[in-house]
Amino acid sequence: MSLYAPCNFSNIPGYPNDIPSVGIDKLPSFQGDNAITANSHLRDFNIWMAKYARSTDFDHEDVRMTLFILTLGGDAYDWFTEKPPNSFDSLQSIINAFKEKYGDKREGRHLVKAISLIKKREDETVEEFNKRFNGIIRELPQDYKPTDKTLQDFYIDAFSPEPSYELRRAKLNDYRDCQALAIELEKDKAASGKSEISGFDRAATKLKEPKGKAVQEPESELVLKLLQKIETMEINHNKEINTLQNRLIQMERAQSQNFQPRNNNNRNNNWQRKGQSSEQRPPNPLTNLVDNAPPYCRVCDALHDESSCPIVRRILDN
Repeated sequence: MSLYAPCNFSNIPGYPNDIPSVGIDKLPSFQGDNAITANSHLRDFNIWMAKYARSTDFDHEDVRMTLFILTLGGDAYDWFTEKPPNSFDSLQSIINAFKEKYGDKREGRHLVKAISLIKKREDETVEEFNKRFNGIIRELPQDYKPTDKTLQDFYIDAFSPEPSYELRRAKLNDYRDCQALAIELEKDKAASGKSEISGFDRAATKLKEPKGKAVQEPESELVLKLLQKIETMEINHNKEINTLQNRLIQMERAQSQNFQPRNNNNRNNNWQRKGQSSEQRPPNPLTNLVDNAPPYCRVCDALHDESSCPIVRRILDN
């Protein structure tokens, strides 16, 4: 069904009249299932109208109806578009149905639940969130209103882990103090270029272009530090190569020398008869085990042949 099908514009003079082209992206939004009360949304809508649609060019009923419909999203959008065709012929008729649907749902215990589950949206500035949070508090009946300490806990829990930790670590006594600190934290984050909201300009926390360049370390000092770091890396690398080369030389020397077993007459007499040459000695049962043992590399202490050792190859290639 068309977005405007529930509306009857036929009796409105000049229909269709032009809607404002400026500020449409700043229209308040009502989802129907979030923590914005119906009264708060109507108040925000009237503020927007006074700011962006106060010209007589937009003083038409179809313009006001169209703009209000554009503020509906989520469940509220579904509720409106499911209405029968030609259900509304004025903004007031839409507002009456809107209040009947969502006005009473945000009173008393429903408002307490809403503020206990409220979360700051990623595309929302702190001041926008503070306004939404305080709007729910204003709507709360006095006999349902939580204590300031409880409201402070609700407020802190509404943020993502990092700002929530900073707010809780400050150990403030009131949620209003937390709201002021949250604004300062957002300003500091924006100044450091780490803001999650790119280029926002719809609240008092508006990002401003820095006047002049940020203070930076002189380029010559940066280059010098970089060169020193590279030099240190080269020295450590050369030390490692020299160590490996010395180790390889020692291995080659050990392999070039003929192994001379100790002449232990007491041990030899157990198996070598007098006048028997070394070629005639009885076979050693451990010979096959030694011959079939896997190759062992003494350079990197691993089970592979030293001739195929990557460290040895790299040294020889250099």
